[in-house]
Amino acid sequence: MLFNFIILIRASQFHFNFCCIQGWLFVIHFNDNIAILIMRITMIFEFVDNSNPASSLLFWIPMNVTVACMFAAISTLFFLAVERCCATFFIQDYEINKRRSISVLLNLLLTMFGFGSCFVLTEKENTAYLIVILLVINAFALVLHFLLQWWNRKIYGGLHDYSYLSSYSLTQRFQVAENIKSLQMLNKIIYYMGFMNLIIVLSVLFSSFDLSPELELFITFCLDTAIFVYSFCYPIIMYHSCERWKSEIDSFFKFLGCVRHSSKVHPILNTFGKSMEHANTMSNHFDHLKVSWEAVPRKSVISIVSQ
Repeated sequence: MLFNFIILIRASQFHFNFCCIQGWLFVIHFNDNIAILIMRITMIFEFVDNSNPASSLLFWIPMNVTVACMFAAISTLFFLAVERCCATFFIQDYEINKRRSISVLLNLLLTMFGFGSCFVLTEKENTAYLIVILLVINAFALVLHFLLQWWNRKIYGGLHDYSYLSSYSLTQRFQVAENIKSLQMLNKIIYYMGFMNLIIVLSVLFSSFDLSPELELFITFCLDTAIFVYSFCYPIIMYHSCERWKSEIDSFFKFLGCVRHSSKVHPILNTFGKSMEHANTMSNHFDHLKVSWEAVPRKSVISIVSQ
């Protein structure tokens, strides 16, 4: 977890609030795995009564911690989408004015939702209702994700269609580009998170039924494995999705001597992650700057997008 935190801070791939939610997800995964480990150790070494382990405080506390962390992790995708909504809504000055209270509030709500699930699951009959809520939240996050992509692309296209107007600042232009890049990163991990969320949700749902001891043990094994794989593979997905993240990790392993220095030349990518022709990159860049500086402000960003 500490290593992921260091890479997250050093990479500075995205906005402060977006990174804070990602960092909190690392904390959730770490606590979840520690709680599961404590639960299994107490059961294997028979520190608790296996017929009713929840009667022991040594088992009850980590059990509730893992439930809270699990449901918080499943709903993280929705809160990441909400943060991107804030980035789009406050596009005028979101990069200058960090609005750190947004990430604090979202992480607080995320934690409250996780621990609130513990009280809901005190009755097994409530499990199905909570599962439905989680499925709705994740489905809504998916729809919101693609709507944000469409809207930010429309803003970006509007600004460049009217590139002879300098009514928008470089800050606004940068924020739109960051929104698109972060949403594209989510494109690569959204299917991974959705698949793992589905496995965890189904495992929780089946565990609420009256099953034979063998089948219940199998469901528990599937749930623990899914949680571990979720938390272990998430940084790997980040590594393959974020260039700065990958660069920082590669630099760390090169420092340790585990990876040799590569002379490979990486292509220059545009805002949408597509390769640009190297020969035209510099001339196009200065052409855009020239048009921007010589332009006369006439319309706002909102009026451009509304057309």
